[in-house]
Amino acid sequence: MSSRGGVRIYRALANYPFPSAKSTGNDGEVPAMTCRPLKTACELLDMIVERAGTLHGPWPAGLTLFVFEDAYGWTASISRPASEGDNFYRIRTLDLITTMRATYDLNAPRLSGAEEIW
Repeated sequence: MSSRGGVRIYRALANYPFPSAKSTGNDGEVPAMTCRPLKTACELLDMIVERAGTLHGPWPAGLTLFVFEDAYGWTASISRPASEGDNFYRIRTLDLITTMRATYDLNAPRLSGAEEIW
């Protein structure tokens, strides 16, 4: 073992039983974590509008889309529809947003502690 701390840590981790990608969790192993791609709020907004336009036609003029960080990662909100057609578009887009929340994480600045606030 080397006298350098970093090498010791590396060697200690080399013997640690990391879970494999094939692990199911039934044999006592922990399943491997997956990493979702990070997107900014603007990127997510553009992706939602583009995909909704591809699936359901052009974005209705009266609807406004907001993408923001929440306690569970990110979410999006769409303004109230003015017509029955806009309501259909809104409901389908909210379903699309639910799917995208499982695929992407929000790349938002994070404060490391209270000292950054003051």
